[in-house]
Amino acid sequence: MIATSRFEIADYLDSPEDMLEYLEMAMEDENPDVFIATLGHAAKAWQKWEKKNRPQPRTDRDPIR
Repeated sequence: MIATSRFEIADYLDSPEDMLEYLEMAMEDENPDVFIATLGHAAKAWQKWEKKNRPQPRTDRDPIR
């Protein structure tokens, strides 16, 4: 038996530019449900991107010079 995993498009939207392009392509579809689903995917991708690119809190107690 072959093991599979669930496909998650948010894992492949690696940059804000990718997310924007994905949303723009969805807006071209005449079915509004496509855009609504895409918006959810982009939001999840944004959360992942923001978490990965957020500055890390300072761990030392030295004042900023």
